[in-house]
Amino acid sequence: MSKLIRITSESESSKAFEQLFEIHRQNATELECSVGFRGGSHSGATYWVGKHAYWFHPMRLESRYWFAFGLQNPRGNGNLSVMLEINPPLHGINRRVGGAFLKDDTGANYLAHNGKIGGGRKGVSRASLMKLYDFEAGVLLSDSQDGALFVFGPLNDERTLSLIEKHVREVQRVKDEITSK
Repeated sequence: MSKLIRITSESESSKAFEQLFEIHRQNATELECSVGFRGGSHSGATYWVGKHAYWFHPMRLESRYWFAFGLQNPRGNGNLSVMLEINPPLHGINRRVGGAFLKDDTGANYLAHNGKIGGGRKGVSRASLMKLYDFEAGVLLSDSQDGALFVFGPLNDERTLSLIEKHVREVQRVKDEITSK
């Protein structure tokens, strides 16, 4: 993998969003679901990626994209719980959110997650994820400004869905391990 740099322009972020959305749309079934998160819920189009057994719920918010992921099969389950959020900013750099879009020197776009997890449960944190994560499950990029980033892509490659699935499953495993203690 060539060197990856953070996407900061709104037009490039929008292109990366469209690629991530399109790879899901092409490989998933669209369903109307209510997605619950700490402090609320949102109803709308949710994409069940049956081959990889995870769902994806994309939204554009005022300052960032909100990508929610989970493992429950949404068919017959109208209320879904978010397992993982990856939230790249619409433009610029915002290290308070858990995501970013990156690009390589060929112009290919990637999605990155900085490991921020939570949900309000004791012990569930970025530090615990980094300590317990099975690094064979995902791709890791070391970046001096951002620490470690989990990288998925390129976004126009169907194999990216497998990397996302592995990451969501590993986040679930780590959260389960922490909360079962």
